[in-house]
Amino acid sequence: MKTFSVKIKKRIAVIGSGSWATAIIKILTDNNFNVSWYIRNSEQKNYIKKNSYNPKYLRSVKLKKLKLYTEINDIVNDNEILVFAIPSVYF
Repeated sequence: MKTFSVKIKKRIAVIGSGSWATAIIKILTDNNFNVSWYIRNSEQKNYIKKNSYNPKYLRSVKLKKLKLYTEINDIVNDNEILVFAIPSVYF
């Protein structure tokens, strides 16, 4: 019996910039997915772009191969799969 695998490389976007989003980004990029990341705060986005890690969450995690966004409409239009990693309740 023959087995085969099909690799479908879809463009995946992660919405959110906390620890859960950072962990998901790390898993996806380590598995060679094309990942875009929406970060609402442009200062945080620029820091991640320059230093390759999230200054607020999971600082020891090196982040690579990312396309970063601060415009929600752009990331939604440019990607096929959206992963929401945002708090459901904010106090």
